[in-house]
Amino acid sequence: MKKYLNQLKKYFNVGRGLVLRHSFILFVIVFASLAGYLVSRIGYLSRLEPTEAQVTVKISEVKKTSTDTESILKLKELEGRNISIESLFDNGRTNPFEN
Repeated sequence: MKKYLNQLKKYFNVGRGLVLRHSFILFVIVFASLAGYLVSRIGYLSRLEPTEAQVTVKISEVKKTSTDTESILKLKELEGRNISIESLFDNGRTNPFEN
């Protein structure tokens, strides 16, 4: 049993040496493959259309507002008065080119 463990340790030491020697290249390959996967996944998900069930759920969540006729009449009455409010203060900004 110890004989096999010693052989395995020898192989692992050789493998560890290869990994340490080429660690930068391995890092670049892993990083590039991860970035490529993310870009392809984002592209796939951006082209994905919602299902009919998802659309109906979102439409059912929208609240519909309603206005009563009394408020509409009050707004029309206020609009008909045409009240204009003018300030008692000077604007403070004058255009020098209009004088």
